[in-house]
Amino acid sequence: MYMQWAEDLPEDCPPQDAVAPDGKVFYRIVKTFPPAESDFYSTKKLEVKRRSAVDECVERAVSIFSAVDGCKSLKKHSRFRDLLIVSFILGKDCGLIKSTPSIYTHESHHSWWLSAGFNPITLCAEAGRVS
Repeated sequence: MYMQWAEDLPEDCPPQDAVAPDGKVFYRIVKTFPPAESDFYSTKKLEVKRRSAVDECVERAVSIFSAVDGCKSLKKHSRFRDLLIVSFILGKDCGLIKSTPSIYTHESHHSWWLSAGFNPITLCAEAGRVS
């Protein structure tokens, strides 16, 4: 299946084991409600400095969680305190996801490569605060 992506991706990205979410609920931390377009940028596009090496493909994905507790687990990091959590349902046309938990993220962490032209903002509902 050929898909155009919201960001330039390295070769072999998304990985072959990435899948379409097909109607599953996910969560993300955002600054405001409704969210801004920049709330759905990858860490690479946001130029976030990582404390450890991250695969270039994963760095160009958007971090989302399949459980709200994943977002709440980030409250220990000061940059996430008092931010909002939104929920949204992702269908087949949104891009591809892969489960990517690490020692720095919650077990429900996923990397999401957005398809070009997909607008997640219209799907968002408020789901609480990080703190």
